Amino acid sequence: MTAPNEPGDRKPSDSPKPAIPNQYSFLWLSAAIFLMVLWLQDSGQPKLQVLAYSEFKTAVINGQVAAVTLKDERITGQFSDADAGFQTIRPPMEDPVLLNLLEEADVTISATPSGLPGGKS
Repeated sequence: MTAPNEPGDRKPSDSPKPAIPNQYSFLWLSAAIFLMVLWLQDSGQPKLQVLAYSEFKTAVINGQVAAVTLKDERITGQFSDADAGFQTIRPPMEDPVLLNLLEEADVTISATPSGLPGGKS
């Protein structure tokens, strides 16, 4: 007569094999974490629309710009009708009309220093 199977009497070949070998589990986990980090970084960054300088000035004249930040030749800002932002590059020559244009359109103007001594770039 045979004895009933007890839990300690199992043969090693009866245990189920894992679907993914253990040595690859770390690689799959690392890849999943890496992809999640990339996805989170991309979704958290606001997208800045790149405008030509002439398009920027037209948007200011039409009252579509709420705020700008000036740094050297780079101008970044917010549109007044949306949370979307923009950026443009001022041509290397001075534009004496720009500040008056921004003030007449009631645009909030901020400036940041260039970071170089003397303000020269």
